[in-house]
Amino acid sequence: MTLAHGADRLESARLVLRRITPDDLPFFTRIHALPKVAQHLYPGGRPRSRQETAAFLQSIFESYEQLALGYLAVLRKEDGALIGRCGLMDLVVESAAPEHGIRRGWFGREQAPAGVALTFGGC
Repeated sequence: MTLAHGADRLESARLVLRRITPDDLPFFTRIHALPKVAQHLYPGGRPRSRQETAAFLQSIFESYEQLALGYLAVLRKEDGALIGRCGLMDLVVESAAPEHGIRRGWFGREQAPAGVALTFGGC
């Protein structure tokens, strides 16, 4: 997920979504270093260093430019506090066997039709 070119944010009653910026590095460094967060974000659940987080943010910036796709920062509207991220990134699936959770209807296809994303089991 990302914003259309020229758009700077999406808003709901409680949240603001915007592109991640270099100024967000301290926040993401702090949460990526937390073991309870890292266990849900990374294979093996290992917390990440500032350098690894900076490289992660750089990959997001490159994805914005190359694919018009990338994570968005999630801010609490009432006070502007950065509280997390959401969105989609380019994903290479090395094993698309049904037992790995990809809905059976997509198994075996090289590409989903335009405008259709892969959905994972249980979705």
